[in-house]
Amino acid sequence: MRRKTVGIFLLVVVALLLAFPLHIGCGHLLYACVTAPDDTGTFYTYYEIEPLGITVVETLIGTNLGIAYWSGREGHSLKK
Repeated sequence: MRRKTVGIFLLVVVALLLAFPLHIGCGHLLYACVTAPDDTGTFYTYYEIEPLGITVVETLIGTNLGIAYWSGREGHSLKK
């Protein structure tokens, strides 16, 4: 019975780790994407908040699967 409990506990821990949310720019790890600055000097980057497990799979296959908790654009200003 103890061995089964430890197995279930480890399965839950692994599932939680794979579901851990990560902030990924451009929807894929190690990619870079930036828009041209607008009239106010602001440029935007796309991001996705996606599970760690999806990020690992995307990195291994080298493409964006489009599976994410949410996504959006972040504005960055060139002016200080």
